[in-house]
Amino acid sequence: MDIAHHQACVIACQACQNLCLETASTYCLEQGWPHAERRHMASLLDCAAMCACNANFLLRGSLFCDQTCSICADICRHCADDCEHFNDARMDDCARVCRECADICLEMATSVSA
Repeated sequence: MDIAHHQACVIACQACQNLCLETASTYCLEQGWPHAERRHMASLLDCAAMCACNANFLLRGSLFCDQTCSICADICRHCADDCEHFNDARMDDCARVCRECADICLEMATSVSA
């Protein structure tokens, strides 16, 4: 496993976690509906939680990193798709960060399981 890629995945997960949590807790609540709709808030918070979990698994060198990276990629992609529906700069930024995290997590999942 490439140490630089491993560290990049941890950093991407931490950045995605921070942005999703901040977006849900400040931006979406300030915007109100539809940004603060329950399903969308759950998507952002699920993404933040999974990114935090995955970063922790990676930092510990867990035997389950391939699985958590794969799940993290799926959840990040779902969140990105959800964010893109809003067509505003903040949500587009969140979608971009989620997609970047999903891409590196998927790469990590395949390199760990190989």
